[in-house]
Amino acid sequence: MGKIMVSGGRQNITKQADVMAAWLRERGVSDSDILKEDGSHNTWQNAAMSLTIVRQLKWKRILVVTSSFHLERSLAVFQWTLHKMQKEHPTWHVDIDVAQPLQGEYRPRWWGQVSLYIPLSSSDLPPIMNR
Repeated sequence: MGKIMVSGGRQNITKQADVMAAWLRERGVSDSDILKEDGSHNTWQNAAMSLTIVRQLKWKRILVVTSSFHLERSLAVFQWTLHKMQKEHPTWHVDIDVAQPLQGEYRPRWWGQVSLYIPLSSSDLPPIMNR
C-alpha cells in the first residue's frame, strides 16, 4: 500500500495531523503508511511544508483531499507554492490533483480543516480511498 500524508498543526490543544492519523488508523490504515506534517497552521504552510516532504520523497503525483469548500483554494495554493519551489529546484515537478470525499461518505466535523496527500500510481491508493 502507498503512503498517506496528513497535514495540519495545533488547533486549540490537538494537532490536526494527529486527529486525521487517528481517523485513518480507525479505518485500518497502519501507522507505517501514515506520514505526518504537523507544523503548519494554514493552507499556505500546509502546501510549503507538505511539498517539501513530497520533494524529499520523490513523489511524482499527489492527490489533495479536502472539503468542497476548500478544494479550489487548496489547488491554487499548492500550484502557486509548487511554482515558487521550482525556482529553487528547476528539475523537480509533481502533478497535483484535488478531490473531495464521495457524497454520502462519513466526514468528521474537522474534514474541511485537514488535508490528505496521497502519492498516486495505479497501485498506490490505499483501500480506504478505493471505496
